[in-house]
Amino acid sequence: MARNLEFYKGSRKRRNYALIPFVVLLALLVLAVVLFYTVQKYAVISKDGVEVVLPGMETNEGTHIDSQGHEVKTFERVETSLVFDVPDYSHVEEREAEENTARERERKRQTAILAIQKKYGKNAILKGMNFEDGAMTRERNGQVGGHRAGSEDSL
Repeated sequence: MARNLEFYKGSRKRRNYALIPFVVLLALLVLAVVLFYTVQKYAVISKDGVEVVLPGMETNEGTHIDSQGHEVKTFERVETSLVFDVPDYSHVEEREAEENTARERERKRQTAILAIQKKYGKNAILKGMNFEDGAMTRERNGQVGGHRAGSEDSL
């Protein structure tokens, strides 16, 4: 088998992966500028330095200074209790009971159909569609194993 030295290498476009870090840096820069101008109105400059005071943090309600000089926030006491109720599975039990009665009814129906067919033959109980033109069920019930084994047509 000869090797063909000329083969198609395909023309794939070279990807410029240097663009990805540039886009990431640009996105971070835009995010920093947006955050700067958003937080700027909450920045408080004092002799201790610069701090950010958000609207929800301005109140001093419920705070006090402890013996070591730390600011401690106190919260309102809330009384709660946890109650575990016994789950109510009555609807599941009712559905299971209904399914069991339907299953039992179907089993009795099938048993009755089989008893009638055993006593009077397979063609004793048939569906309505078995009497339509071209239906084969009645004919097959008279055959051995569903085939024309003993008939003259099989030759």
